[in-house]
Amino acid sequence: MLLLIILPILFVIFAARNIYQFDVNFLDRFFSTLMFLVLIVVVFAGSFAVGLLISNAFDRHWVKTEEIELVSLRNSDGLHGTFFLGCGAIGTEQFYFYYQKWGEGYKPGKVQVGNREFVYEQTRGNGILRVYTYQFVNPNHRWYAIDWPSQKHEFYIPVGSLKKNFSLE
Repeated sequence: MLLLIILPILFVIFAARNIYQFDVNFLDRFFSTLMFLVLIVVVFAGSFAVGLLISNAFDRHWVKTEEIELVSLRNSDGLHGTFFLGCGAIGTEQFYFYYQKWGEGYKPGKVQVGNREFVYEQTRGNGILRVYTYQFVNPNHRWYAIDWPSQKHEFYIPVGSLKKNFSLE
């Protein structure tokens, strides 16, 4: 990631002086500035591509970053929409809403349902949320490779807590 910042800055430092010392009039300065901006974009895109190649070359694994003791958990659709003069849109997003112990009280939280959220029923007395982050095996690779943040969530709840409602029409 640092590579994406350093290469364009170095290009600006070393190339700007050489480009602007040959300018004579407004049109020359305008077109050299335009060409300079295009070259900065090309250097940035090239460093981004190199960062992607480097990030794909190194191994990653899931690391447990957090374990939260749950007080309650529910699944809900976040139904929302707009309607004005006969036109409108309705969209849904599913979330897992939960409460966790926080000092003397409780703190609410939510996790959007995706393909990395899992619910497990186990013989236990309490609920736990485990949060995993996809990281490089060697953390030093984050300095020069692009690290896309990725998480997965595992809910562990007591047997019988999951309500299974099926409606066939």
